Amino acid sequence: MPEKEEQLGDEVWKKFLRKHWKMSILFVIGVVVAAIGAFLVFFWFKDHAQAITLVPEYLGNWSVGTIVTLILHLIFWEFIIIGIPAIAVAGVIFLWWRKLPEEEKKEYKGWSKKSTAGSGGFSFLIWIAWLIIVYTDDMWHKPFVDTLWTFDYLMSSWIWAVIWVLIICGIPMVVGGVAFIIYSWKKK
Repeated sequence: MPEKEEQLGDEVWKKFLRKHWKMSILFVIGVVVAAIGAFLVFFWFKDHAQAITLVPEYLGNWSVGTIVTLILHLIFWEFIIIGIPAIAVAGVIFLWWRKLPEEEKKEYKGWSKKSTAGSGGFSFLIWIAWLIIVYTDDMWHKPFVDTLWTFDYLMSSWIWAVIWVLIICGIPMVVGGVAFIIYSWKKK
């Protein structure tokens, strides 16, 4: 059955490309231009980060605060230079999609392949918790060559970040699971 659905999805995809080949080519060109632009902005920002004294010259003088500041500035410039035009183009594509006849849109519904992979949200939460721990331990602006940045501190702070995320996410999950079990028992 999954093979048949996959073949059906491929046929719908081919039909869509044949019917809207001009828009498909424009879409691919837009993605390629956005990707190249994102790399160019990254290299421009990389070259100018030291010139504007955003980061220290030597990596040993970097701190967690330096890295987070660098990432936030990079995200800002990528959004301003690449993201805003990409959002505008996505809006044009959305308007084009809305103008398609309803019968044709129904034909294309559900043809995308569904992914079963996780989003990585748990890792992101652990990273945020680790940043909070580093900040509260007053290690935010300490250079990495500082004697306080030991392997033991790094590992223990990551372990505490995992523990805090498990506590914060685990309690609602346990309460919800118990409530679901009680609800199921009462329903029977």
